[in-house]
Amino acid sequence: MAVDAGAAPPAAAVAGMPGEPLGVAVVGLGFMGRTHLAAWRRAAVDGYPVRVRAVHDRAGATPHAGGNLDTGADADAAAAADALAGGPPDFEAELDGLLARPDIDVVSLCTPTDTHVPVAERILAAGRHLLLEKPVAIHAAEVRRLMDLAAASPELLVMPAMCIRFWPGWAELREAIGDGRHGRLRSLHLVRQGSAPDWNAAFYRDPSRSGGVIFDLHVHDADMIHACLGRPRAVTATGSPEHVSTVYHFGEPAGAEVLASGSWALPPSAGFRMRSLAVFEHAALEYDLAADPPLRRHDAEGTSPVPIAVGTGYDGQVRHLASVLAARRAGDRTAMPDPTLADAWSVTSMLEAEAESMARGRTVALPSD
Repeated sequence: MAVDAGAAPPAAAVAGMPGEPLGVAVVGLGFMGRTHLAAWRRAAVDGYPVRVRAVHDRAGATPHAGGNLDTGADADAAAAADALAGGPPDFEAELDGLLARPDIDVVSLCTPTDTHVPVAERILAAGRHLLLEKPVAIHAAEVRRLMDLAAASPELLVMPAMCIRFWPGWAELREAIGDGRHGRLRSLHLVRQGSAPDWNAAFYRDPSRSGGVIFDLHVHDADMIHACLGRPRAVTATGSPEHVSTVYHFGEPAGAEVLASGSWALPPSAGFRMRSLAVFEHAALEYDLAADPPLRRHDAEGTSPVPIAVGTGYDGQVRHLASVLAARRAGDRTAMPDPTLADAWSVTSMLEAEAESMARGRTVALPSD
């Protein structure tokens, strides 16, 4: 079964998989944990064979935590999904208790970044598949450590939760760059700007734990660039701990001008901005989260809306992983998630190079591997 990385197949394509629905657990119930929980629940409502069986947070069953986007973590969707599953998920006070449950197949790990690798190691040791919230870590060496551990258990899948690859409007951008439908890419500019997170502020404002704006916010655009164009030869970054602007140097054949800017420096009243502008030989694609429609094509005939998928990137990533796991359960051992831990390692090393470039005030070349 071939699995499209850009969009998960309809529920009918996976509903016939043998055995019980995939049992899902969510570990960490802050903003992103609640977001994953809502996405898995919506997948269940839409007919995907998944059920959220249990949740865990070391602080207890925490209330909903806010964030910079409306992720759809609403009570109606939760109630509908819980009805399908025969009731709400169990709250497990201890991670070991959750991992000992035989009805858990895959874990969404949404704890703070500096806990990702050690907790992921426990999840893999327990024989569970893993959807690991971004960034996997703020040091490429830690990602490599997890890669080595995962390689020792090839039957288990680890998918970094890089939701922007599945985001409506951004998935279509990736497709357009990949298939050359508008000719050669001439330039790509990405912008992601907002105020500093006011949820779990002690964590986010400690760059030794969160990685700051580069690793927590700007990582999305670095990953999109990596997904569309591969690994750059070098980067030139400027900015501050709360703002970064980077030029990515590729050379031929991907000789486009590529820039990305990420910021936590805006006041809260300014809201959140997520934009892209891709200029090709024969057209330009422009995305603006706040626009209606959000994705437009500009060409010689004028400006026209571009249809995009429904939902969010969070929906897309859990459905993609569910589809890959369904393919695996049906006997296709070649089915793999996109992105992989190898992608996460490459993007993390890109971000490390950006941080070095900003600190030293010079262009930094990236190692080949």
